[in-house]
Amino acid sequence: FRDNGGVLGGIELHQFENMGRGVKASKDLKADDVIISVPLSICMSRLTASESSSPTINNMFKSLENDEDLIALMLMRERGMGELSSWSSYIKTLPTLIPQGAYFDEEALQTLNDPALAHKLKRRGDGIKSRYKNLGAELHVLKNFIKSQLKKTTQFTNDKDVDDAAVLSTSLGRYQWALSIVSSRALTFRGERFLAPMCDMFNYSPHESARALESGAFYLRHHKLD
Repeated sequence: FRDNGGVLGGIELHQFENMGRGVKASKDLKADDVIISVPLSICMSRLTASESSSPTINNMFKSLENDEDLIALMLMRERGMGELSSWSSYIKTLPTLIPQGAYFDEEALQTLNDPALAHKLKRRGDGIKSRYKNLGAELHVLKNFIKSQLKKTTQFTNDKDVDDAAVLSTSLGRYQWALSIVSSRALTFRGERFLAPMCDMFNYSPHESARALESGAFYLRHHKLD
């Protein structure tokens, strides 16, 4: 993180008991202290998705209109490339499973004993499957790119293993995982989504005193895009 220009001001990663990994203060902090700065060059976003050496994969990313899908496919690409990815250290910090009701099967949904909620979750799950299906052409390009990269390594002994790895990397399950990462961790600035390393490690509880609604002004005061 620091090697690529990231700056931490009085915070550090910490493993919390009964909660997992998060961020804690390493010194006394005051309101409005700048505690983290993340260069856009190491954020996953529309700006960095098309910086590959492959014109084909770059054009595919440029053609995507939905930022969620763009970052999701970027996550799928980088996870699929493994150690070849310049984002591999960041990918390793992400959870490999994020349970969501929208991905439950019919049997699991029935155990909710809430038909209205089950219907809502099923509709969302069906919508995600439809989005995945509509990305068929883009996923085909992505799969071929991942295959071309994996063939450069000695990790696989035959083409079938490479093909299987590329298929897994572009599967519905991997797309669902990537969308879950984006929906739970990405920041939004000026209508665009960004996955910013370290920023997605913050855990929090509600402030002890309620504040007046400001239509996002509070968020913008404490999250700057330069």
